[in-house]
Amino acid sequence: MKKAFTLVELIAVIAILGLIALIVYPSINSVIKSAKDDSYESQTKVIEKAAREWSLDNINLLPKDEVTVVCVSQLIEGGYLSNEDVKDPRDTSKDLMGGVEISYKSGEAGDYVYKYNDKEKTCSGKTVGMKVSRITNSDDGVVLESQDGYYKGSNPNNYLDYGNKEWRILRVNEDGSLKMISNEGVRLSVTDTSFKDSSLSDYLNTSFYNSIGKNKNISKESYCLNYENGCLEEDNLKVTVMNLNDLVMASNNLNCSESNLEACYKGNYLLDYSANNGTEYTLVADGSFSLNKGTLLQDNSETKNVRPVVTLSNFNILKGNGTERNPYVAV
Repeated sequence: MKKAFTLVELIAVIAILGLIALIVYPSINSVIKSAKDDSYESQTKVIEKAAREWSLDNINLLPKDEVTVVCVSQLIEGGYLSNEDVKDPRDTSKDLMGGVEISYKSGEAGDYVYKYNDKEKTCSGKTVGMKVSRITNSDDGVVLESQDGYYKGSNPNNYLDYGNKEWRILRVNEDGSLKMISNEGVRLSVTDTSFKDSSLSDYLNTSFYNSIGKNKNISKESYCLNYENGCLEEDNLKVTVMNLNDLVMASNNLNCSESNLEACYKGNYLLDYSANNGTEYTLVADGSFSLNKGTLLQDNSETKNVRPVVTLSNFNILKGNGTERNPYVAV
């Protein structure tokens, strides 16, 4: 017959196990903490590397006599970092904030030094680029976030579902309306250089406009053919197409301008459509340019992809966070 443990023996075993746990737990906890700290250090190196890549594109903005800060949010908007790159390994429910301090170190090797600071206040001082604007557009507290009204970068969170179609928000206007571009597009014959009186304009303002229900929330907008020598403004229309200014303002590269379009091809989500779907009609002063594989070129082909542009006003954002998987939903 097997002898059972006595109460004293059980208490002794439990006491021994408890003592072992007290001895081992700090060691295990220390190993886990050390692993998280190592992951955090690796993550900061990724962010600093992204800031270094950003600085190569914007070297003229880095003075040698003061510290410049580029925010993590700017690096994400510019396509230098993904949202996954900024998950805090110490607490995966949080994102790493703050920014990278860039300073010049003199000497024989004369180079810039990059130091990540995860404090949010890091980006409250001298920063480079556009400030972030947050606008709440519904009673449910859905927030649209953009840079001075414009959505910039390789893939900003500006997807929107409206009228059973997928859109990308170009900008949030000062009156709270949204200028947005279709992310689906149509393939049409484009032969006219004057957009206002063209068959393309007629199609967009009749057939396409009807396809989104002649919605009273679509307002007329003045649009410009060219901004280089001032705005050459055409008549107000309900539906237009992407113009050169839209292309310039979508880039997060601070060197981007109409006189330096090469810089506009970096950190610019509007280029992906032509790269994936073929030549896209773009409104320029003479109407003869197109986006071809993500580059603005002169193109004489008649058949092009056209993405309608509309301005949405008096709307409500029901839900969403602007990602492709979870777009804003507007009614």
